[in-house]
Amino acid sequence: MLYDAHEYRAVDLAVGKQVKAELHAQGVVSYPAVCQSCHGTGKTLLGKCDNCGGKGSYELAV
Repeated sequence: MLYDAHEYRAVDLAVGKQVKAELHAQGVVSYPAVCQSCHGTGKTLLGKCDNCGGKGSYELAV
């Protein structure tokens, strides 16, 4: 099954909210997120893109 970028973004946001809620339940107040793939936009930090204007794949840096 193929998804377009908007569907992926919706899934990312939903998963992000779920993960954030779980972290808050564990007492984690805040966390940074880094972008793994920003396709040539944003700045790289330690080999990863830390600012990709809402594009790309995010992972938690906990």
